[in-house]
Amino acid sequence: MNKSDAVAYACEDVVEVLRAAERVLEREDLTFEQRREIAETFWTRATSFEVGFDVERVRD
Repeated sequence: MNKSDAVAYACEDVVEVLRAAERVLEREDLTFEQRREIAETFWTRATSFEVGFDVERVRD
């Protein structure tokens, strides 16, 4: 595997991780506080989640 392949695979993985995070945050059995804490765990410089009645990923 070369560096280009590694970057491509990493980008694909990031997309899947974000989709999984959204699925978790949309679970109806979680409290608002639990959703907020989970969203904070996934916060990065490039991605954050706003948690309210709807879950929305925000790109900076």
